[in-house]
Amino acid sequence: MRAIFKGINDEKISEQDEESYVEWLKGKNAEKKARSVKETYKKDTSDRVAVTEKFLEKQGINIDVITDNLKAYGTTNWKTKSLKDGFEKVKMSNIVLKDTDNRSDKYKIKTGLHEAFHAMRDGMTIKRANISRAEYQEIEECLTECSAHYLAGLLGIKNLQPNYANKLSNLVPRLVQLEEFKGCESITEIGERAFKIRASGKIIDYDDLHSQLYAVQYDWQDYIKSNYLKEIESNDMYYVGKFIENAPDYEGQDGELLEELGLATYHLRIGLPLNSVEKRMLCNALAMAMNKKGGIK
Repeated sequence: MRAIFKGINDEKISEQDEESYVEWLKGKNAEKKARSVKETYKKDTSDRVAVTEKFLEKQGINIDVITDNLKAYGTTNWKTKSLKDGFEKVKMSNIVLKDTDNRSDKYKIKTGLHEAFHAMRDGMTIKRANISRAEYQEIEECLTECSAHYLAGLLGIKNLQPNYANKLSNLVPRLVQLEEFKGCESITEIGERAFKIRASGKIIDYDDLHSQLYAVQYDWQDYIKSNYLKEIESNDMYYVGKFIENAPDYEGQDGELLEELGLATYHLRIGLPLNSVEKRMLCNALAMAMNKKGGIK
């Protein structure tokens, strides 16, 4: 197993190195190293950049991390070189984080780690020749968001509302049916497995992953009804609060969002179709519940 802050091309990393890294990241290994982590939590927009840069540096990935005017919270720019048989070689260009991100620092840092996980593909070979762009992005964003929660958790940042809730709702219960992710009971546990797979430097065959995932029979609404509906109904204010944490523009609209979530769970119970707003609220609640309550199966 390779250490998280080691380059993916290293020949051998001992378990002791792995343990030492985890202690370093938690700020418990030595006062000097702990201080270097804590310094990234300054109350300005440089902290998320510093955390992201540190992660990339220790992975041996030399790309810029900048802030700019974005609609999304972050993006990773990259290009590929075509190889034989539909394979591509990845070259990362840079990471850009939204300069006007109005969320709390913990969410900003998680986004930086999300983009850094994308960037771990630098120099790797991928295959996505037989699926659409949307199908490829669904898989990549799902694995990346799960891993971002795992990596943030190592920094003591936990209990965050996930992004890409619609993709997580559709793929996470499928993922745990695959051999590589069997036994995972939360988004964070899936993220740990996904991180270790990516850190190994293996070829990423999105075509094969897509075939395996969609061979699993699954309906997200039936899944909620069977596993998480009571949890969401009993803690509806909690789930609305987490949604607003990750989308501060909705602050002050707690009542409206609570009503939307209530209608969604009611319509789901009696079998009525859900509108787009109800689907959004339920997907976000499910994504959060899969990490808070666990028990993914």
